[in-house]
Order: sequence, then C-alpha cells, then structure tokens
Amino acid sequence: MGIGKKGLSHVKSSALKGKPHGYNYFQEAFRVNEFYLKIDGKESPGIHKVSGLSLGEWGTEERFDGGSNIKFKVCNGIVSFPPLVLERYMGAHPAEDKRFNEWFQEVFKLKGTGESVKSTRKNGIIYKQEEGKTVLLFLFYGAWISSIKYSDLDASTAGFFTQTITLEHLGLEEKILRS
Repeated sequence: MGIGKKGLSHVKSSALKGKPHGYNYFQEAFRVNEFYLKIDGKESPGIHKVSGLSLGEWGTEERFDGGSNIKFKVCNGIVSFPPLVLERYMGAHPAEDKRFNEWFQEVFKLKGTGESVKSTRKNGIIYKQEEGKTVLLFLFYGAWISSIKYSDLDASTAGFFTQTITLEHLGLEEKILRS
C-alpha cells in the first residue's frame, strides 16, 4: 500500500513518537549498479558485472531411514564456495588489462611445478554503493584466477570486447553497513 495523497495521516501518532522529522519510512532495495572492486588494495576499474556472489553452500546427502522408503537429507559437512565471475571491458584501462593477465600467468606457470598457488592468492572487496555511500561489502579471501575468456570477435556488430575472469576463492563474507 503506497502513502498516496493522505501522507502519513493514517499512521497512529504512537508509531511516529521519537522519530525525527523527515524519518525515512521506506527504504528502497539495493540496486545492482554503482559498485566497485578492489583486489589487494588496488581498485579495479572497468568491471561492469560481478556474478557468483554466494556465502557458501553446505553439501547434502540423501539417506533412507532403515527399513522404510522414507528419504531425508543430511549435511555432509562439506562447504563449497562458487567462483566469482568478473566481466570487464578490454582496452578502456590498459594497466588493468596487464594486471589481470600477469596474475593469470603467475597461476598458470605454477601448475605442474609442485610449487604452491598460495603465492598468487589475493584478497578483495566488492563495495556496493547507494548515492555515493558504501552500504554493503563483500570480502573475498584467497582468490586466484582459474580462467580468463574473451567475447567473440564479430565484424557485424558494434559491441564492446569483453573479458570474463573466473576467480576461485576460499570464502566470501558479507557486511551490511546501511541500517
């Protein structure tokens, strides 16, 4: 039900007691734009899409109750974290093009050498903003690039050339700053 022409006249005065003038009675849900990303303390411009935001998933197993056909689910104790997928435009930020490429090359060179991938793991923060103020943070830990893919080259379109980066990580933490 919207406020409409009546304003808040239909709300009991006891509900408004102690509320400052101009109190925000309705908070809009967060929009999906207006965010930025930092990896190892360096801002990553040009990222226009982040997907895979998940705080983790518990593995489950289906088990039958002994002697019956009743099936139930139990937690197997295994937690997994889906990868983060970043999409960015190529060429708009040459230093970022180079930085992601070098990071991927570090990980790629280590495969099969017996060395640890730990040296190439990085932490990062996704800042969600509303009207220029940070309202939500996603912190990810121990991330490394598992894949980099590029958009198709197509002479019949005028689209932008994009890079899709898949980041595996050891966990994601959410912090809500807007109350």
